[in-house]
Amino acid sequence: KIIQLFLKKADNKSMDISLRKLSKSFFIEGLNFDELMIKLKGKKKTRPMKFKTSMEKEIYEQPEVIKNLITQYINENLGFKKDIKKVKLIASGSSYHCALLGVQLFHKFTDIDADSFYSGEFMLNENVNTDKKTLYIFISQSGETYDTIECLKMIKKTEAKTLCITNSENSTLYNLCDYKLLSTA
Repeated sequence: KIIQLFLKKADNKSMDISLRKLSKSFFIEGLNFDELMIKLKGKKKTRPMKFKTSMEKEIYEQPEVIKNLITQYINENLGFKKDIKKVKLIASGSSYHCALLGVQLFHKFTDIDADSFYSGEFMLNENVNTDKKTLYIFISQSGETYDTIECLKMIKKTEAKTLCITNSENSTLYNLCDYKLLSTA
């Protein structure tokens, strides 16, 4: 679903072209799209490894998470209207770093204007100007980050569309957003 956001059209040809572009320039330098898909589809689970830290475990899980996101969501239609002209990504902590990367990807692969905001700072903004052509994306690993949820509640008072990216199905963030991307990371 994350990759779906970076595509202007929902047809398979544009997805294929954008994924080829993405695989060449972002994921694995020097690896072509066909090789990437063979590696992702042909990857077999190996025996469980022991890790010293949770961070080390998550680092080793990244290829499997990327594979799952691509194979699970790439052909799914999220129901976005084609009139989305702006995206605002809102998050805290390490999720904010994902938002920063998301902004770069939107700028590189689409003509959609994108900005990122730290939840605590966005929450202090009393006059948030929203419109129907802006999609607000809220990112939280747990889906329960207080300041991110408060920002979502502010936006939900308007007509703007909301999307969440989270690891937690049925979290507060997941339940309040119009569109949901479950990363299962």
